[in-house]
Amino acid sequence: TRTFVARSRRRGITVAMLLGSDVLALLAATFGATVIRFQDFAAPVDFENIGVAISFADLSLVLTGLWVAFIAADGLYDSEQLFWGAGELRRVSRALALGIVAFILVTFLLKTPGLSRAWTLLAWVLAIVFVWFGRLVVRLVLHRARSRGSLLRRTLIVGSNAEAAELIGVLRAAPEVGLVPVGCLAATQADRLALDYTSGRVPVLCSAREIGEVVDAAEIDTVIIATSA
Repeated sequence: TRTFVARSRRRGITVAMLLGSDVLALLAATFGATVIRFQDFAAPVDFENIGVAISFADLSLVLTGLWVAFIAADGLYDSEQLFWGAGELRRVSRALALGIVAFILVTFLLKTPGLSRAWTLLAWVLAIVFVWFGRLVVRLVLHRARSRGSLLRRTLIVGSNAEAAELIGVLRAAPEVGLVPVGCLAATQADRLALDYTSGRVPVLCSAREIGEVVDAAEIDTVIIATSA
């Protein structure tokens, strides 16, 4: 059974999964760095010029929140930009680096030096590894869900020529992408009346000039244009 999910709900599910994964990964990284460096979750931070006792456990919560803010600012919770391309690891590393630099600058501005450099470096390295691994798991879970017919997107192909037919074949061969062709549009009315290449795969709904009406009537989520159409 196929389950098509509205764009807003699908984005919400994806963001919730990524946010949960990132928070767990960042907490694991900072707590892990604390245990490796000090062998104690509640090890005190040797901040100077401050009268409040702060532990590395407290610091982990603050740094995790700061990191999540920088990850969000880099658009890494935008579901339309996530899994297309190889730049995600670079963007994650940059966001985490900016977050740790901002945190260090705040400690100096508040005149509270004393943050362990070894802990800072270790937490940053572990954060990159854990966040990337967590996002890989999220990606695999989403791919598996799509392969089983969940979180799918109704997809319209603009074109009814050989390239359009090839696009339909490629999408059907990769169900983990979640793009399900439900119809195509002829480039012109003449193309619609002529012999097309896609009629045996998906219906030719109308011509491209009527795309707005088709998108609304068929609740289309994604439109792909065959460049040679």
